[in-house]
Amino acid sequence: MSAGLDLRAPSVRLADNEQQDQHGRIMTIVDALPRGRAIAGRGRAAGAVGNILEWYDFAAYGYFAAVFAKNFFPAGDRFSSILSAYGVFAIAFMMRPLGSILFGHIGDRFGRKRALIISATAMALSTFAIACCRLTTP
Repeated sequence: MSAGLDLRAPSVRLADNEQQDQHGRIMTIVDALPRGRAIAGRGRAAGAVGNILEWYDFAAYGYFAAVFAKNFFPAGDRFSSILSAYGVFAIAFMMRPLGSILFGHIGDRFGRKRALIISATAMALSTFAIACCRLTTP
């Protein structure tokens, strides 16, 4: 070998989301994540918990629809009040696919973390807005 010839690999500047493994190969964060059944099991468990909480929310609204009809909708006609309460329930149920399309797009374009933050903020603000609503009195 010649004294002036350097056979070592050139130093590479890594991006923020990259790291090198023990063999010097460049890996992204996705490559560095552990694989296997543990990840799949945790994903299924998280999905199940989220689904249970969502259906609990719908069941609780359905159970308390008469209370919501009495307190949030005009008391002139009991039937129209309860129909309005269940109408809001139906609209919420129909918005699920549209929300998945919207937040799926946001998640694909800007990342799942940002989509989660936006959806949680929207839910918190809408809950606060409901709390600020003036109740109708009979």
